Amino acid sequence: MLDLETHIANDLSVPVSQTVTALAQHIRYNADNRDSVAAILLYGSGLWQGDAEDRIWDVHVLVHRYKGFRKRLFLSVMGSFLPPNVFYTEFEYQGRILRCKYNVMRVSQFEKACRGKSFTPQVWARFAQPCRLVYAESEAMTDRIARNITAAVDRFFKMAAPFSGDEESARSFWVNGLQQTYADEMRSESEGRAAEIFAAHEQAATLRFDMWRAEKEMRGGEGKLRRRAHRPLRKLVALLRILKSSVTFENGVDYALWKVKRHSGVEVEVSAFQRRHPLIAGWPVLWKLYRKGAFK
Repeated sequence: MLDLETHIANDLSVPVSQTVTALAQHIRYNADNRDSVAAILLYGSGLWQGDAEDRIWDVHVLVHRYKGFRKRLFLSVMGSFLPPNVFYTEFEYQGRILRCKYNVMRVSQFEKACRGKSFTPQVWARFAQPCRLVYAESEAMTDRIARNITAAVDRFFKMAAPFSGDEESARSFWVNGLQQTYADEMRSESEGRAAEIFAAHEQAATLRFDMWRAEKEMRGGEGKLRRRAHRPLRKLVALLRILKSSVTFENGVDYALWKVKRHSGVEVEVSAFQRRHPLIAGWPVLWKLYRKGAFK
């Protein structure tokens, strides 16, 4: 019988489409130094909803040094202080436009975040879910990522345990756990989003849960009261990340509004000035979104 880490390593190695491979190559080849890229991971809805024409792919790029990827001191400082840095790219491929939002962070930061050594669940909650390793610089890096994602799965289930009641099923752990992580962040997810994600990955998600239960003890997690007590601070960190992304993320305002509308159905109009200066003029937009129920 496979252990959890071997299962995750096998899952990471499942081949991706030519479209996704082209995205990864485009990102790597357009880095200031392509050798700075250690690995590229595909995650999110593109993994299970397929290659639709209006797809905006979600990709996670791991680098050795921020300055190797983009030779801008400002980005290096911001990435070190509040990872990841977020970018958007689009380019023509086989007669169509491919669009991609991609996060960039150091390998060492990814490793710490997967192991729960970060204030918010942004990384370990995403990568506890199935994902694909599109590029890795070496076999050693492939193995390292598999170990880190195994740690993210462990962190997720330990967090979810107190919120899953007496059912203790894979569905209960995943759905309740994901809902708790959404509540920690400025996430515009519908109430049924967590159940939708579990249904899309049910076989793999259930297998991860069963393997974890067989290998791990349900201890060392964070209790309900402590998690809820820290929630306002986690939301503040999430808000700071959104504001930081507005500086580094090309066309970030339009992307953020598209994302909110897609997940919550809430739509607002913004002015050209608000698009150009989101840090100065974006607060009324955030307030409108909140009043309309875009954020939980």
